[in-house]
Amino acid sequence: MKPSTTNKEKFTRKGQIKTIRGILAHIKDPKRPINIPELEQYREHLIWIIDLTNEGSVSRNAITTLTLVERYLTYKRQKYGGRRILPKDRRSKETRAQGIQSRRKQVNEETRRSMEGSSSCV
Repeated sequence: MKPSTTNKEKFTRKGQIKTIRGILAHIKDPKRPINIPELEQYREHLIWIIDLTNEGSVSRNAITTLTLVERYLTYKRQKYGGRRILPKDRRSKETRAQGIQSRRKQVNEETRRSMEGSSSCV
């Protein structure tokens, strides 16, 4: 005899199924780019769902989706050499700041070399 489920359990099960479907839809959609931090976050969500759920079907779907996420995560890590790929909005600011700093270093080294070269001629 199956134990009766409460409305709260039904609601949480629906939320878990919705999360699994959303993750799967994001992975399968070729128009939406996905990066390593998002995959790691999805992995954590699925692990929590697997640990906390009582329903076998939800758990099996989460395990199947988790294996897909882990395969995609290893592919991304191998492709990008283990670097963390940041979202575009954060990446542009950080790379711009790094570019400015590296350009300042180059200018400082060039001026230092030119000053050393001019002082050695005197």
